[in-house]
Amino acid sequence: GKRLGWAPICRPGRLARRMRLWYCGSAAANSYFHISDSNPLITTHCYTTSSSGRKELEESGVTVFDSEESCACLPTPPAPPPQPARPPPPPQKIFFCGRPEIWPLFEDEQLLTNTCYASTKLQKEQVMRLGVNVYLDWQSCQCHPT
Repeated sequence: GKRLGWAPICRPGRLARRMRLWYCGSAAANSYFHISDSNPLITTHCYTTSSSGRKELEESGVTVFDSEESCACLPTPPAPPPQPARPPPPPQKIFFCGRPEIWPLFEDEQLLTNTCYASTKLQKEQVMRLGVNVYLDWQSCQCHPT
């Protein structure tokens, strides 16, 4: 009789290439396996296939693992929490002499020219614009009568 042409279905070489592979749920895996957007693979789960080759999966953007143990599907990291607003720096204490140029800032008080005053409400630049020296510590504040 006449022999019909046939070929073995399972060739050893082909079987070796189609070993079991593991992959994580991802948009690339959903696309490759034609999984609907309404029921996508879970990104933190490992899935397995023996019907697809490593090369085809990787070319489609799917990350492939050789074993279930090595399949590490990490959740998409959450956005970092917003940093709390930094509190404004504490007001800087400045020291200055009670010179006449600064008197308009102290309507209710009589300042003495030979006395050193401290303030956390006045800004260094504000006092210096009036032509009055500003000191950063009590010891430096040397006031002489005018």
